[in-house]
Amino acid sequence: MKGQLFSSDLIAAISIFLVLISLMTFSYSQILDSHQRDLQRKGLELDGMKFAENLLRTKGLPENWEDLSDPIVLGLSSGNNNILDNSKVDKFFSLEYDSIKNISKIGSDFELKFVNSGKTKGSSPNSAVENVIFLRRFALYNNSMERIELKLWNQ
Repeated sequence: MKGQLFSSDLIAAISIFLVLISLMTFSYSQILDSHQRDLQRKGLELDGMKFAENLLRTKGLPENWEDLSDPIVLGLSSGNNNILDNSKVDKFFSLEYDSIKNISKIGSDFELKFVNSGKTKGSSPNSAVENVIFLRRFALYNNSMERIELKLWNQ
């Protein structure tokens, strides 16, 4: 029986081939998932940094947005770097959460805390959320140093 293939050899070869293909597919899927999580995290970090920088380093647009009904850009700065305008901060914390998200064009959920003053806008993420970024900044508010904490996440 020279040159004939036994069915048990064929079954073993196909089984080994299928196991290898399955392992390669699983490994590729894991790498792809990891890469996707990294991209989401980097996107959150970028959104958080832009949001924090706009709030703390700019006056907003128009500069007197706190006196108007339709601001274009929210900014809390008095014009000097990291010195916050009291009336802009008060107006910001009186705005609705969804309004802040829409004006800021931020797609993520957020929580902004002025730790020393006890002011908070937004709510903390629940325990099921995987990607949460945390930023901490300092600014002068009400003539004292204020610790500002920002959390961003996607549901």
